[in-house]
Amino acid sequence: RIEDLFENLSKSKLAYYKKAKKISALRDIAAKNMSKRINEYLTEMDMPNAEIKIELKKMDTISDNGIDVCEFYAITNKGESFKKIKKIASGGEISRVMLAINLANQKALSLNTLIFDEVDTGISGLTASNVGVLLEELSNSRQLIIITHLPQIASKSKHHIYIDKIVKENRVISLCEILNKNGHKNEIARMLSGKTITSHSLNQAGEMIANG
Repeated sequence: RIEDLFENLSKSKLAYYKKAKKISALRDIAAKNMSKRINEYLTEMDMPNAEIKIELKKMDTISDNGIDVCEFYAITNKGESFKKIKKIASGGEISRVMLAINLANQKALSLNTLIFDEVDTGISGLTASNVGVLLEELSNSRQLIIITHLPQIASKSKHHIYIDKIVKENRVISLCEILNKNGHKNEIARMLSGKTITSHSLNQAGEMIANG
């Protein structure tokens, strides 16, 4: 009985490694294709010197997921070496890298909600508009919660929540207000012109919302 068990174990291992190697070969192809798609998105988000590399390392142990360990490496500035994404310091860069990864993989991921905290850090103008368009594209397949200070991104939102801080009983508290259509337009205008909302900024805000 013991000999039979060892023989069955040996056959099972051979079958496992045969299938695992096939999956590993497919993953190698997918990793290269996905890296390419991610890097294209990063270029659109004004990170032309950024580059993502997906590495697959082989394990000696048997697992449910095969013989591969997948790790994401990134370069965010010219002249730097590849580092694990989790070691990248800038929050804005991490947000944009994660946005690019999710865009490249949006059909496969089953996540329902993603939160981007100040994905607009260090960008403005056309790049901000591009990031807004990409966020809008991703919002078609899942819910996004975005913290932003840029009208190019906020104008594309389906629901605009204004957050303010006040002092009450010697404590700073945050207030959240869900803006209606007029409130949304006024807030975009304020983001464009500052404290004083002008007729020009209101017209511009209206155009931005309509284009979004």
